[in-house]
Amino acid sequence: MPRPLRKSALLGSCAALVCGASHALEWRNTPAITVGAGEDSNIWLDPLVDRKASSSTLTASTELLASGPSLQLRVQPEVRALRYANSADSDRNDAFTSFDLTLRRERSTLTFGGGYRRESTLTSEFIDTGLLGLEQERVERSVNAGWNVIVGPRGRVTVSASTASVGYGAGLLSPLVDYDYRVVALAYQLATNVRSTWVFSATSSTVNSAFSDTTNTGFQARWLRTFTPTLRGEVGLGSFDARTANLFGTQRESGAALNFAVTREWARWSLQTGGARELRPDGRGALVREDAVSLEAQRRFGPRLSMSLSVRRAAVAATDDVLNLYGRDYSQTGVGVDWHMKERWQLHAGLQQRMQQLSFAPRASGVGAVVGMTYRGR
Repeated sequence: MPRPLRKSALLGSCAALVCGASHALEWRNTPAITVGAGEDSNIWLDPLVDRKASSSTLTASTELLASGPSLQLRVQPEVRALRYANSADSDRNDAFTSFDLTLRRERSTLTFGGGYRRESTLTSEFIDTGLLGLEQERVERSVNAGWNVIVGPRGRVTVSASTASVGYGAGLLSPLVDYDYRVVALAYQLATNVRSTWVFSATSSTVNSAFSDTTNTGFQARWLRTFTPTLRGEVGLGSFDARTANLFGTQRESGAALNFAVTREWARWSLQTGGARELRPDGRGALVREDAVSLEAQRRFGPRLSMSLSVRRAAVAATDDVLNLYGRDYSQTGVGVDWHMKERWQLHAGLQQRMQQLSFAPRASGVGAVVGMTYRGR
Protein backbone atom coordinates (compact mmCIF):
# COMPACT_ATOMS: atom_id res chain seq x y z
CA MET A 1 0.00 0.00 0.00
CA PRO A 2 1.43 3.46 -0.87
CA ARG A 3 2.55 5.62 2.08
CA PRO A 4 -0.21 8.28 1.69
CA LEU A 5 -2.84 5.56 1.68
CA ARG A 6 -1.33 3.94 4.77
CA LYS A 7 -1.41 7.31 6.58
CA SER A 8 -5.02 7.88 5.53
CA ALA A 9 -5.99 4.40 6.71
CA LEU A 10 -4.27 4.97 10.07
CA LEU A 11 -5.98 8.33 10.59
CA GLY A 12 -9.28 6.79 9.63
CA SER A 13 -8.81 3.96 12.13
CA CYS A 14 -7.96 6.43 14.93
CA ALA A 15 -11.00 8.54 14.08
CA ALA A 16 -13.19 5.46 14.13
CA LEU A 17 -11.85 4.46 17.54
CA VAL A 18 -12.42 7.96 18.95
CA CYS A 19 -15.93 8.12 17.54
CA GLY A 20 -16.66 4.64 18.86
CA ALA A 21 -15.43 5.55 22.33
CA SER A 22 -17.40 8.80 22.21
CA HIS A 23 -20.62 6.96 21.38
CA ALA A 24 -19.94 4.45 24.17
CA LEU A 25 -19.60 7.19 26.79
CA GLU A 26 -22.43 8.73 28.76
CA TRP A 27 -22.11 12.51 28.83
CA ARG A 28 -23.47 14.84 31.49
CA ASN A 29 -23.16 18.58 31.95
CA THR A 30 -24.20 20.32 35.20
CA PRO A 31 -23.91 24.14 35.06
CA ALA A 32 -24.31 26.29 38.18
CA ILE A 33 -24.69 29.98 38.94
CA THR A 34 -24.10 31.44 42.43
CA VAL A 35 -24.85 34.97 43.59
CA GLY A 36 -23.48 35.89 47.00
CA ALA A 37 -22.62 38.65 49.43
CA GLY A 38 -20.18 38.87 52.31
CA GLU A 39 -19.07 41.00 55.25
CA ASP A 40 -15.66 40.76 56.92
CA SER A 41 -14.60 42.63 60.07
CA ASN A 42 -10.86 42.45 59.24
CA ILE A 43 -10.28 41.12 55.75
CA TRP A 44 -6.49 41.68 55.84
CA LEU A 45 -6.18 40.25 59.36
CA ASP A 46 -4.32 43.42 60.27
CA PRO A 47 -3.16 43.19 63.94
CA LEU A 48 -3.34 46.98 64.45
CA VAL A 49 -6.33 48.35 62.53
CA ASP A 50 -9.39 46.32 61.56
CA ARG A 51 -10.08 46.64 57.83
CA LYS A 52 -13.76 46.02 57.25
CA ALA A 53 -14.99 44.98 53.82
CA SER A 54 -18.30 44.33 52.10
CA SER A 55 -18.25 42.22 48.96
CA SER A 56 -20.50 40.65 46.35
CA THR A 57 -19.72 37.68 44.10
CA LEU A 58 -21.06 36.15 40.92
CA THR A 59 -19.76 32.65 40.17
CA ALA A 60 -20.42 30.58 37.06
CA SER A 61 -19.24 26.98 36.89
CA THR A 62 -20.03 23.67 35.27
CA GLU A 63 -19.11 20.01 35.63
CA LEU A 64 -18.66 18.06 32.41
CA LEU A 65 -18.64 14.32 33.10
CA ALA A 66 -18.10 11.55 30.56
CA SER A 67 -18.26 8.00 31.88
CA GLY A 68 -18.13 4.57 30.35
CA PRO A 69 -17.30 0.98 31.32
CA SER A 70 -13.55 1.64 31.55
CA LEU A 71 -13.13 5.43 31.24
CA GLN A 72 -14.22 8.51 33.15
CA LEU A 73 -13.42 12.12 32.30
CA ARG A 74 -14.33 15.07 34.51
CA VAL A 75 -13.74 18.75 33.64
CA GLN A 76 -14.74 21.55 36.04
CA PRO A 77 -14.19 25.16 34.86
CA GLU A 78 -15.23 28.11 37.03
CA VAL A 79 -15.09 31.90 36.79
CA ARG A 80 -15.77 34.31 39.66
CA ALA A 81 -16.38 38.04 39.67
CA LEU A 82 -15.55 39.57 43.07
CA ARG A 83 -16.45 43.18 43.86
CA TYR A 84 -15.82 45.21 47.04
CA ALA A 85 -18.10 48.05 48.09
CA ASN A 86 -15.39 50.17 49.72
CA SER A 87 -12.18 49.13 47.90
CA ALA A 88 -12.42 49.13 44.11
CA ASP A 89 -8.69 48.37 43.81
CA SER A 90 -9.38 44.89 45.22
CA ASP A 91 -12.03 44.01 42.60
CA ARG A 92 -11.11 40.87 40.67
CA ASN A 93 -12.17 38.35 38.08
CA ASP A 94 -10.78 34.95 39.09
CA ALA A 95 -10.60 31.75 37.05
CA PHE A 96 -10.28 28.09 38.04
CA THR A 97 -10.37 24.80 36.19
CA SER A 98 -9.54 21.19 36.93
CA PHE A 99 -9.73 17.91 35.08
CA ASP A 100 -9.20 14.24 35.86
CA LEU A 101 -9.15 11.23 33.56
CA THR A 102 -9.45 7.65 34.85
CA LEU A 103 -8.79 4.55 32.77
CA ARG A 104 -9.79 1.27 34.41
CA ARG A 105 -8.67 -2.24 33.56
CA GLU A 106 -9.41 -5.53 35.26
CA ARG A 107 -6.47 -5.30 37.67
CA SER A 108 -5.15 -1.75 37.28
CA THR A 109 -6.21 1.90 37.12
CA LEU A 110 -4.44 4.76 35.36
CA THR A 111 -5.22 8.38 36.29
CA PHE A 112 -4.28 11.78 34.89
CA GLY A 113 -5.24 15.16 36.23
CA GLY A 114 -4.42 18.82 36.35
CA GLY A 115 -5.59 22.23 37.39
CA TYR A 116 -5.32 25.98 36.94
CA ARG A 117 -6.03 28.67 39.53
CA ARG A 118 -5.79 32.45 39.14
CA GLU A 119 -6.84 34.47 42.17
CA SER A 120 -5.64 37.11 44.62
CA THR A 121 -3.44 36.50 47.63
CA LEU A 122 -6.20 38.26 49.58
CA THR A 123 -8.35 35.15 49.14
CA SER A 124 -5.67 32.43 48.86
CA GLU A 125 -2.95 33.06 51.42
CA PHE A 126 -4.59 32.52 54.81
CA ILE A 127 -3.73 28.81 54.96
CA ASP A 128 -0.55 29.15 52.87
CA THR A 129 1.37 32.04 54.47
CA GLY A 130 -1.06 34.33 56.31
CA LEU A 131 0.18 37.35 54.32
CA LEU A 132 -3.16 38.72 53.12
CA GLY A 133 -2.55 42.45 52.75
CA LEU A 134 -0.17 42.18 49.77
CA GLU A 135 -3.01 41.65 47.26
CA GLN A 136 -0.84 40.15 44.51
CA GLU A 137 -2.10 37.87 41.80
CA ARG A 138 -1.40 34.19 42.41
CA VAL A 139 -1.39 31.72 39.51
CA GLU A 140 -0.98 27.98 40.02
CA ARG A 141 -0.70 25.31 37.31
CA SER A 142 -0.53 21.63 38.22
CA VAL A 143 -0.39 18.20 36.57
CA ASN A 144 -0.51 14.74 38.17
CA ALA A 145 -0.52 11.09 37.13
CA GLY A 146 -0.88 7.79 38.95
CA TRP A 147 -0.94 4.07 38.32
CA ASN A 148 -2.63 1.59 40.64
CA VAL A 149 -2.27 -2.17 40.15
CA ILE A 150 -3.49 -5.20 42.13
CA VAL A 151 -0.65 -7.46 43.28
CA GLY A 152 -1.68 -10.85 44.60
CA PRO A 153 -4.95 -11.57 46.40
CA ARG A 154 -4.59 -8.83 49.06
CA GLY A 155 -2.02 -6.33 47.80
CA ARG A 156 -2.06 -3.17 45.73
CA VAL A 157 0.81 -0.98 44.46
CA THR A 158 0.41 2.71 43.62
CA VAL A 159 2.94 4.90 41.80
CA SER A 160 2.16 8.62 41.52
CA ALA A 161 3.85 11.84 40.44
CA SER A 162 2.77 15.47 40.43
CA THR A 163 4.20 18.86 39.59
CA ALA A 164 2.91 22.34 40.39
CA SER A 165 4.15 25.77 39.37
CA VAL A 166 3.14 28.80 41.45
CA GLY A 167 3.73 32.36 40.30
CA TYR A 168 3.00 35.68 42.03
CA GLY A 169 2.39 38.94 40.26
CA ALA A 170 4.90 41.74 40.71
CA GLY A 171 4.84 43.20 44.19
CA LEU A 172 7.14 45.91 45.55
CA LEU A 173 9.36 44.41 48.28
CA SER A 174 7.08 41.37 48.49
CA PRO A 175 8.44 38.31 50.33
CA LEU A 176 6.42 35.98 48.07
CA VAL A 177 8.45 34.25 45.36
CA ASP A 178 7.65 31.95 42.44
CA TYR A 179 8.39 28.27 42.97
CA ASP A 180 7.99 24.79 41.48
CA TYR A 181 6.92 21.80 43.58
CA ARG A 182 7.40 18.18 42.46
CA VAL A 183 6.43 14.97 44.25
CA VAL A 184 7.03 11.30 43.46
CA ALA A 185 5.47 8.61 45.68
CA LEU A 186 5.38 4.82 45.90
CA ALA A 187 2.87 3.00 48.13
CA TYR A 188 2.03 -0.62 48.92
CA GLN A 189 -1.37 -1.46 50.38
CA LEU A 190 -1.98 -4.78 52.16
CA ALA A 191 -5.41 -5.90 53.34
CA THR A 192 -4.81 -8.09 56.39
CA ASN A 193 -8.52 -8.93 56.73
CA VAL A 194 -11.91 -7.58 55.67
CA ARG A 195 -11.67 -4.71 58.18
CA SER A 196 -7.98 -3.81 58.44
CA THR A 197 -5.49 -2.48 55.89
CA TRP A 198 -1.84 -1.45 56.11
CA VAL A 199 -0.33 1.16 53.76
CA PHE A 200 3.45 1.59 53.47
CA SER A 201 4.67 4.57 51.45
CA ALA A 202 7.84 6.41 50.43
CA THR A 203 7.79 9.98 49.13
CA SER A 204 10.37 12.28 47.56
CA SER A 205 9.64 15.96 46.94
CA THR A 206 11.51 19.07 45.79
CA VAL A 207 10.77 22.78 45.99
CA ASN A 208 12.79 25.06 43.69
CA SER A 209 12.80 28.86 43.65
CA ALA A 210 15.22 31.59 42.64
CA PHE A 211 16.58 31.78 46.20
CA SER A 212 16.60 28.22 47.55
CA ASP A 213 16.24 24.53 46.74
CA THR A 214 14.64 22.12 49.21
CA THR A 215 14.43 18.33 49.03
CA ASN A 216 12.52 16.04 51.35
CA THR A 217 12.38 12.26 51.73
CA GLY A 218 9.63 10.70 53.79
CA PHE A 219 8.46 7.26 54.85
CA GLN A 220 5.19 6.30 56.50
CA ALA A 221 3.19 3.31 57.72
CA ARG A 222 -0.58 3.70 58.19
CA TRP A 223 -3.14 1.34 59.71
CA LEU A 224 -6.76 1.72 58.57
CA ARG A 225 -9.57 -0.03 60.43
CA THR A 226 -13.33 -0.27 59.91
CA PHE A 227 -14.57 -1.04 63.41
CA THR A 228 -18.27 -0.99 62.51
CA PRO A 229 -20.23 0.18 59.45
CA THR A 230 -20.50 3.60 61.14
CA LEU A 231 -17.07 3.89 62.80
CA ARG A 232 -13.77 4.10 60.91
CA GLY A 233 -10.30 5.19 61.94
CA GLU A 234 -6.66 5.32 60.95
CA VAL A 235 -3.30 6.08 62.51
CA GLY A 236 0.06 6.57 60.84
CA LEU A 237 3.68 6.97 61.89
CA GLY A 238 6.53 8.10 59.67
CA SER A 239 9.66 10.19 59.30
CA PHE A 240 10.92 13.05 57.15
CA ASP A 241 14.33 14.42 56.21
CA ALA A 242 14.34 17.93 54.68
CA ARG A 243 17.43 19.74 53.34
CA THR A 244 17.42 23.36 52.19
CA ALA A 245 20.26 24.99 50.23
CA ASN A 246 20.35 28.77 49.82
CA LEU A 247 22.78 31.69 49.84
CA PHE A 248 23.50 31.14 53.54
CA GLY A 249 24.46 27.48 53.23
CA THR A 250 22.60 24.22 53.80
CA GLN A 251 20.19 23.48 56.63
CA ARG A 252 18.71 20.11 57.54
CA GLU A 253 15.72 19.11 59.63
CA SER A 254 14.53 15.59 60.27
CA GLY A 255 12.00 14.08 62.62
CA ALA A 256 8.92 11.95 63.14
CA ALA A 257 5.50 12.50 61.61
CA LEU A 258 2.19 11.26 63.04
CA ASN A 259 -1.33 11.36 61.68
CA PHE A 260 -4.70 10.08 62.88
CA ALA A 261 -8.34 10.29 61.78
CA VAL A 262 -11.68 9.06 63.12
CA THR A 263 -15.08 9.12 61.38
CA ARG A 264 -18.36 8.37 63.17
CA GLU A 265 -21.83 8.39 61.64
CA TRP A 266 -25.33 8.34 63.15
CA ALA A 267 -28.78 8.54 61.62
CA ARG A 268 -28.66 12.34 61.31
CA TRP A 269 -25.18 13.21 62.58
CA SER A 270 -21.68 12.68 61.21
CA LEU A 271 -18.39 13.57 62.89
CA GLN A 272 -14.83 13.60 61.53
CA THR A 273 -11.74 14.48 63.53
CA GLY A 274 -8.06 14.13 62.81
CA GLY A 275 -4.58 15.56 63.00
CA ALA A 276 -1.33 15.36 61.09
CA ARG A 277 2.17 16.70 60.71
CA GLU A 278 2.96 17.38 57.06
CA LEU A 279 5.59 19.19 55.02
CA ARG A 280 4.27 21.46 52.29
CA PRO A 281 5.54 24.36 50.18
CA ASP A 282 4.62 27.97 50.89
CA GLY A 283 4.94 31.40 49.33
CA ARG A 284 8.61 31.89 50.18
CA GLY A 285 9.54 28.97 47.91
CA ALA A 286 10.56 26.44 50.57
CA LEU A 287 9.03 23.73 52.71
CA VAL A 288 7.29 24.44 56.00
CA ARG A 289 6.28 21.98 58.70
CA GLU A 290 2.64 22.17 59.72
CA ASP A 291 1.08 20.47 62.75
CA ALA A 292 -2.70 20.65 62.50
CA VAL A 293 -5.81 19.22 64.15
CA SER A 294 -9.34 19.53 62.81
CA LEU A 295 -12.92 18.63 63.59
CA GLU A 296 -15.96 18.62 61.32
CA ALA A 297 -19.57 17.85 62.22
CA GLN A 298 -22.75 17.76 60.15
CA ARG A 299 -26.35 17.62 61.30
CA ARG A 300 -29.19 16.81 58.91
CA PHE A 301 -32.64 18.08 59.87
CA GLY A 302 -34.38 16.49 56.91
CA PRO A 303 -33.87 15.85 53.21
CA ARG A 304 -33.39 19.56 52.44
CA LEU A 305 -31.84 21.25 55.50
CA SER A 306 -28.41 20.64 57.07
CA MET A 307 -25.99 22.44 59.39
CA SER A 308 -22.21 22.09 59.63
CA LEU A 309 -19.44 23.00 62.07
CA SER A 310 -15.71 23.03 61.31
CA VAL A 311 -12.69 23.81 63.49
CA ARG A 312 -9.03 23.81 62.45
CA ARG A 313 -5.98 24.82 64.45
CA ALA A 314 -2.38 24.64 63.24
CA ALA A 315 1.18 25.65 64.04
CA VAL A 316 3.55 26.37 61.14
CA ALA A 317 7.36 26.51 61.21
CA ALA A 318 10.04 26.64 58.52
CA THR A 319 12.29 23.64 57.94
CA ASP A 320 15.39 25.87 57.80
CA ASP A 321 16.84 28.36 60.27
CA VAL A 322 17.23 31.31 57.88
CA LEU A 323 14.66 34.11 57.66
CA ASN A 324 11.99 32.14 59.47
CA LEU A 325 9.38 34.87 59.10
CA TYR A 326 6.60 32.45 58.34
CA GLY A 327 6.38 30.77 61.73
CA ARG A 328 2.84 31.28 63.00
CA ASP A 329 -0.18 29.82 64.74
CA TYR A 330 -3.59 30.06 63.14
CA SER A 331 -7.11 28.80 63.64
CA GLN A 332 -10.32 28.81 61.64
CA THR A 333 -13.80 28.11 62.99
CA GLY A 334 -16.96 28.15 60.94
CA VAL A 335 -20.64 27.28 61.02
CA GLY A 336 -22.84 26.94 57.97
CA VAL A 337 -26.44 26.22 56.98
CA ASP A 338 -27.52 24.70 53.65
CA TRP A 339 -31.13 24.69 52.54
CA HIS A 340 -32.15 22.93 49.32
CA MET A 341 -35.20 25.06 48.69
CA LYS A 342 -36.19 23.28 45.49
CA GLU A 343 -34.68 20.67 43.19
CA ARG A 344 -32.25 23.13 41.57
CA TRP A 345 -32.09 25.94 44.13
CA GLN A 346 -29.85 25.97 47.20
CA LEU A 347 -29.34 28.66 49.84
CA HIS A 348 -26.11 28.76 51.89
CA ALA A 349 -25.27 30.98 54.85
CA GLY A 350 -22.11 30.86 56.90
CA LEU A 351 -20.19 32.55 59.70
CA GLN A 352 -16.41 32.15 60.06
CA GLN A 353 -13.86 33.34 62.60
CA ARG A 354 -10.15 33.46 61.66
CA MET A 355 -7.20 34.06 63.96
CA GLN A 356 -3.45 34.07 63.45
CA GLN A 357 -0.29 35.16 65.17
CA LEU A 358 2.78 35.59 63.00
CA SER A 359 6.23 35.31 64.52
CA PHE A 360 6.88 39.02 63.87
CA ALA A 361 3.43 40.52 64.58
CA PRO A 362 0.78 40.61 67.32
CA ARG A 363 -2.29 38.40 67.28
CA ALA A 364 -4.94 39.29 64.69
CA SER A 365 -8.49 38.05 64.17
CA GLY A 366 -11.56 38.69 62.08
CA VAL A 367 -15.13 37.49 61.61
CA GLY A 368 -16.74 37.01 58.22
CA ALA A 369 -20.31 36.28 57.15
CA VAL A 370 -21.46 35.05 53.74
CA VAL A 371 -24.78 34.24 52.12
CA GLY A 372 -25.33 32.87 48.64
CA MET A 373 -27.96 31.42 46.35
CA THR A 374 -27.03 28.69 43.83
CA TYR A 375 -28.96 27.47 40.82
CA ARG A 376 -27.88 24.13 39.30
CA GLY A 377 -29.01 23.04 35.87
CA ARG A 378 -29.45 19.51 34.63
